[in-house]
Amino acid sequence: MLVLGGCGAQKPRPHLQRADAAPLLALAQRIATERGPARTRDVRRLQAQAIALVNAHRVPASLQETFMSGANALPAQAGVFAAWLEKNSG
Repeated sequence: MLVLGGCGAQKPRPHLQRADAAPLLALAQRIATERGPARTRDVRRLQAQAIALVNAHRVPASLQETFMSGANALPAQAGVFAAWLEKNSG
């Protein structure tokens, strides 16, 4: 009798670590409601943190393009990026 281990098991989907995503999520949610210089400052801060996470290999390769596209689309898409972070962190 041949037994195959792991048959039917689903591979976990790639995700950001919750500890990495949480500060970005908080910033993205704040950016969605901010205006003026505070918004500009926080957009730059979020983008710098996003780049640092990619450079530190903390973002799975399969998520990097979408992750950086979301970060670079700020401030116009802050709410969308926040929702993406919630969905892709765990």
